Amino acid sequence: MTNSHEVYSILSTRFALYTIMSRIFDHEPDEEILQLVGGDDFVSACSFLEHGSELAHKMSCLAHDVNALDTLSNEYTVLFIGPNKLPVPLWESVYVDKENLLFTQTTLSVRNEYRKAGYIPNGYPHVPDDFIAT
Repeated sequence: MTNSHEVYSILSTRFALYTIMSRIFDHEPDEEILQLVGGDDFVSACSFLEHGSELAHKMSCLAHDVNALDTLSNEYTVLFIGPNKLPVPLWESVYVDKENLLFTQTTLSVRNEYRKAGYIPNGYPHVPDDFIAT
């Protein structure tokens, strides 16, 4: 059985990693995210993950690469913004509904589950609730 300090550490680490992942998918890369993934807190959080030290090392190298911001911004645009068809849509409904549309029944199902849990996401109701950054 774990003690409350261990549980708190695990939950705090999960929160930190989820926050960073949300930030990565929700915003175009900038200096702030490079500082986050290149910092000691990220390295510490990764220690809880399988293969976390490898991830932390790769992210640290990336964060200290002088060309990283340009490279990441270009990749982010191609993958998540366009102008062409997005190779990696960030919404669940695109993958599970035949129509490949946003704000479908899938989105509303996610919204209802959030409501049951007492959660209202940022951007409600203008951002689809099944957005991965949420």
